[in-house]
Amino acid sequence: MTNMYIGDFHSPFGRARISIAIYAIVVIATCCAFGYALLAQGHNRLVLSGITQLKAQDSDRALLDLNDAVANLPFDGHAYFCRALAYENKGNHVRALRDLDTALRYGESKNRVLIAKACVEATASNYAKAADYCTLSALAQPNNVQSYAVRAAIHARCHQYELTTADCDNGLKVCESTKLRARLLRQRGIAQIKVGQGSAGIADLNGSLSMEPDAGAFLARANFHRTHNDLLAAISDYSKAIKMQPESANACVWRGVCYVGLHEDDAALSDFTHALSINPYSERALIQRGSLYERRSLWQLAANDFQDATKLDPFIKEAQDRYTIACAHLRSAPSAQPHRQAIASRDGARPQ
Repeated sequence: MTNMYIGDFHSPFGRARISIAIYAIVVIATCCAFGYALLAQGHNRLVLSGITQLKAQDSDRALLDLNDAVANLPFDGHAYFCRALAYENKGNHVRALRDLDTALRYGESKNRVLIAKACVEATASNYAKAADYCTLSALAQPNNVQSYAVRAAIHARCHQYELTTADCDNGLKVCESTKLRARLLRQRGIAQIKVGQGSAGIADLNGSLSMEPDAGAFLARANFHRTHNDLLAAISDYSKAIKMQPESANACVWRGVCYVGLHEDDAALSDFTHALSINPYSERALIQRGSLYERRSLWQLAANDFQDATKLDPFIKEAQDRYTIACAHLRSAPSAQPHRQAIASRDGARPQ
């Protein structure tokens, strides 16, 4: 009977029982692997769907998918990383930072997490902490261009333009990506213009735009041309910026200012009106349009714009003074208004 014991490898019965046990283990392992593969496949679909929603700026739907992904497979660092981006888009900095810590714990790249943390802190206006994260990333991986690019942007937010230029210099030394080089040149060009190095700044902006057209670079170059009284060149660059970002109220206002300088009042009026349709709280657009109405003796329209500007900022003395003047004209010649205001109907065209 001893030979029939299950643990006896030399008995036929024992060998059969062991073979059955091994087969059962293999079957169970195969089923588990198959089940995990299906789970992982569904998880990956959810993560990819979340990323797609993030790219489409739909953070709510992205969170739905990424929450399901994290619930299905709670040890995937990348899912937490993507969910952190969704929380950041919704302005939930605390949850974003918490997910980034979890992402790092479950295998997401340390440098990637540090840069993401820097962006979250910068959005929350914690610029010192954001710069520290970039510094840690640069120390851990000196060839990481993103750490220099993000820190350069942070320094620019703090008006530390010399530090911005230094970070852009370091980034350009190790940068191979055309897109990132264009970004670094754009940042450095704007910083150089801010510190009075206009020629070098324009050269960088030209180099950036030759690699990648960008509304911000066109706007910066247009501002430089405008302040140096090259109004035609400024209008050309503002128009390019508006074409790339049709809802840029700032570009419309400044192009209108250039048109005023060239005595093209109709074009200027159109730009100011369009800017206000985008951003009704633009004090500059209100004052500029009010000035044009004033020039055309449309005193009621001028008074309206100056009054709206003073409501937005009671300390704008120019708007207060000119509102007072417009009201004085209204009191002295009220009967002239209906005819003159009818002329204003032509100012509502959308700029091209």
